[in-house]
Amino acid sequence: MKNKRGTNNKLKLHKQFFSNKWDKKWRRQNRIWKLFIAIYFIGLIISSDNITAGYFLHTRLGIKNTCKKVYKIAIIDSAFDLSQLPSKNIVGQRNISNNSPIISKVPMFDYSGNIKLSNHGTDIIKLFIGEFGLLPNALIVPIQINDSQDLPAATQYAISQGVDAISISLSFAPSFRAMPLVGRTALLEAAKHVPIVIAAGNDGQALESTAYGQSMLTLINAAGGKIFLVAATKFSIFGLFGRFLDTKYERLTNFTNFSQADNQYVISAPGENIKLGNIAQQTVHLNSLHGTSIAAPLALIKAIYCVNNAPISQPITLIEALASA
Repeated sequence: MKNKRGTNNKLKLHKQFFSNKWDKKWRRQNRIWKLFIAIYFIGLIISSDNITAGYFLHTRLGIKNTCKKVYKIAIIDSAFDLSQLPSKNIVGQRNISNNSPIISKVPMFDYSGNIKLSNHGTDIIKLFIGEFGLLPNALIVPIQINDSQDLPAATQYAISQGVDAISISLSFAPSFRAMPLVGRTALLEAAKHVPIVIAAGNDGQALESTAYGQSMLTLINAAGGKIFLVAATKFSIFGLFGRFLDTKYERLTNFTNFSQADNQYVISAPGENIKLGNIAQQTVHLNSLHGTSIAAPLALIKAIYCVNNAPISQPITLIEALASA
């Protein structure tokens, strides 16, 4: 009986030993899984555009040093509310349709069918000279138009004001309708004087597949590197590892139009969940800006800082900077 009892005790000790061993191993693996899950969810939070995308916006745009040169930028859009903007930075505003300096918000329908006043152009200008604008010493020429028929007068006026570049959002241009010849001709003529960035559109389609996209691709190819269509990108968490992997901060958004053939004049810039708070410490509660209408001016800002950051011994032009965006 003693032997049997002793054997049983040994078996119990043996089982207890392995039980403790496996229990420790299981607890250790459990901790690893918990840590992995925690890191995963922390990563999701970090990759949220509400936090990280805003925090890294300076990096995404290549903003390093203050840009001392004063750039004059024409913003051609459908509506503005200039009361929200610093008057010292607004010069030569023009309402093309009314042939007057009085520009304003315009009625439009929101997604719920309610009429509201649009100040679409104001949000774009704020990217440059708002409270936390990215190019605070810029001079902005707001030019209000209703449709593509206003483009000749709008671009001529912009050139007459001596602007360094033109940013355009053609929100009135549906994808099923080609850009009219009068508009394309006006843009080609203006591009002889200054670079132009144009929002690529928010249909989520290849430009090659729509009437509007095809007409715009014809336009930018004819301009030969003076006109750029801008697609919108969103922040990618994998961009954080860009120093170690061949990745970028950006990937195309779901809503953006893009070039299926990888056209060199279709460039990209951030255009989803853009928040202009204190860029070093982006705040979550600020309204987000979305769309290629936001990406186009940000592409221009990115190019301006690219020029600004270039060494004195190797200066580059604004067009060269846009081409590398």
